[in-house]
Amino acid sequence: MIKIMRKVTFLINYLEWMRKYYNLTDEQYNDIFKNQESFKCIFTLIGKGKIVDKYEMTDYDRNKICMDDLNGYQKGVVLNDCYAYFTGGKYHSDIKEPCGVVDIKEEEIYRIGKYSRHSDGKFHLVEEEATDSPYWEVINGIIYYVFWTGKYGVDYEESLCKVSMGEEEAIRNNCGCYYKILE
Repeated sequence: MIKIMRKVTFLINYLEWMRKYYNLTDEQYNDIFKNQESFKCIFTLIGKGKIVDKYEMTDYDRNKICMDDLNGYQKGVVLNDCYAYFTGGKYHSDIKEPCGVVDIKEEEIYRIGKYSRHSDGKFHLVEEEATDSPYWEVINGIIYYVFWTGKYGVDYEESLCKVSMGEEEAIRNNCGCYYKILE
């Protein structure tokens, strides 16, 4: 099974991180940071192994943030610590966690292929996509399509439908298409 990319999402809230890191009481926190606005963002790094290919940065409402809008400390310390986490490097001031980060989510992204039966009776690769959308899940090397059931506007229930198989199984089950992880 080939993992094509890593996606690491950092939830950054600098003042909340400071409260936790220095174990500040509410009184101490309010005395020190009264009327200060916290640097908050969602910073996502995507790449292969320990090499970053691209980044995305948004506010908590998912509006894009431009790197040029950040100050030197935010870029040079907070975001560089996120890069250090991704690449296995050292954090600023040799601390043991990325500065300003209150939560980290790691995902594996796979490349999958859809094979459809053609008029010649054989299956051909017709489509490729990555599993970094909410519609796909890979569990123990098996690809599942995620769908939701329920009445519109009320509680939904998530269900998984197994869609990965080999060509022989697709032929045996008279399937029109199947998916598999691409190398």
